[in-house]
Amino acid sequence: MRERNSGITDYDFPRLYLKGEESREHAIVYRRAGSYKILRGPPVTGDEGESYGLVPYEAGWSLAIEPLEASVTRGMLVVVPWHDWKGLLVDEGSSISILEVRGYQPILTTREGDHVGVGEVIAYVLTGKGETRTVRTSVGGVVLYISWRRVEEEIYNVVVVDEGSVIELKRLS
Repeated sequence: MRERNSGITDYDFPRLYLKGEESREHAIVYRRAGSYKILRGPPVTGDEGESYGLVPYEAGWSLAIEPLEASVTRGMLVVVPWHDWKGLLVDEGSSISILEVRGYQPILTTREGDHVGVGEVIAYVLTGKGETRTVRTSVGGVVLYISWRRVEEEIYNVVVVDEGSVIELKRLS
C-alpha cells in the first residue's frame, strides 16, 4: 500500500452518504458550522445535525440521481479523501449536469471535488479505431459524483453541480 504525500492511500475512495438512509455508519452534518462528523452505529437522535447514512458508492446512481430530470432525488453527501476529506453536500431537488464519457479506454483527468470550467478537458478516450479523443465540459461547476458501468465499452457519468448548489463541509475529528 503506497501512501501519497497528502496522507491518503491507494485504498481511500470517495464515500457516499444519503439523507434518511439507515446504516451502521452515519455522517452528521452541521450546516451552520460548515462541517460534518462520522459516527459508527445508529444515528444520534436529538443532535442538532442532519443524519446521512452510508451506502455503497456505486448505488448512488440509482438511489440519488434522476438522469431524465437531471436532478438529485435525495440529499447526498460525498466525502472526498483527496481534498482533505472535504464533504460535498447537495440537497434533494438540486439540478445537475451529466457528462457522459464513453469509449474503450477512457482516462478521466478530473475527480470528485474538482472545480471545472466550460470547455475544460475532463477525459481522454481511446476509440474503437484506436484514435484518442478529448472530452471537454459543456458546463462549469463542481464534480459531485462519478458513476461507472460497462456495456460493450466503458461508460462514466460525470455529475457536475453548479457551485451555488453545493455546500463544501470540513470534517470534524
